[in-house]
Amino acid sequence: MVKGVTVAILQDIPVQKNAIHKIVAFLKKELQFSIQSLEITFVTRADIHSINKSYLNHDYMTDIITFDYSDTAGNLVGELIISPDIAHANAKKYNIPYTEELVRLVIHGILHLLNYDDKTAPEKKIMFSLQEALVRKSILFLK
Repeated sequence: MVKGVTVAILQDIPVQKNAIHKIVAFLKKELQFSIQSLEITFVTRADIHSINKSYLNHDYMTDIITFDYSDTAGNLVGELIISPDIAHANAKKYNIPYTEELVRLVIHGILHLLNYDDKTAPEKKIMFSLQEALVRKSILFLK
């Protein structure tokens, strides 16, 4: 278990808490950050839609929502809310393993907490390049 990290799985969703902790530990080492408090919560498709609408005024479903409460760079305080339902649909759509897509989402959220952004094309290119490199490395790490 990674100190400061809580993994919550709401309802009967196929996620292995231990694997999530391993990914976070890998990212801490790889990206050199510390964690004060990080909550990673796995919710249903309906739940993430409701959260997206209530907190971000986005009336659509998404695969991940990141809330950053950090006040010091490199010392994370935040929440990742992930929809395994949507991750599963994305995995099918892109013909990749479901586990790989979950790993991608955790990495994506942590990169946002580390101040990477994907709002503009140049930002997106930088963030996604790093994200995909980390996905490849972390898949090997998990084996």
